Amino acid sequence: MRFPDRLDTSASSEPLHDAVSAAGAASPGAEILLVDDEPMLRGLTQRVLTRAGFRVSAAGDAAEALVLLEHKACEPLLLITDLELPGLSGWDFAHQLLAQRPKLAVLYITGRGDEARLRARIEGEGQQLLSKPFTTQLLLDHVRRALAGG
Repeated sequence: MRFPDRLDTSASSEPLHDAVSAAGAASPGAEILLVDDEPMLRGLTQRVLTRAGFRVSAAGDAAEALVLLEHKACEPLLLITDLELPGLSGWDFAHQLLAQRPKLAVLYITGRGDEARLRARIEGEGQQLLSKPFTTQLLLDHVRRALAGG
């Protein structure tokens, strides 16, 4: 993920400020469940989404995310999950959740190289795919589209 010095949301950082404002305005306060096993990437993504006005619950793998859901610690409108997770894959985890929550929006993130085949499969199911590394703007654009239903 490319988060250059634009993580600073001060007045001197207009591009990020504008992107964050636009994303938050699209679904103010929407709850997102973020699942990624890379702690630094998970933390940065959570921070950007929180600054954009979203409520974010984060987990390092599917098992941890299931605990959050079982304890009603979050009721997400959007799941953002890495495809490659330890234990249950992001793909399998998302489909497990979709069986219980068919209206849940899903945004997959991946660093895998076979992106074209994955993208066709994921978009064929009405979901989103975001390839690593990605910019703050791309992340927020994908979140906005996922929450808008496509």
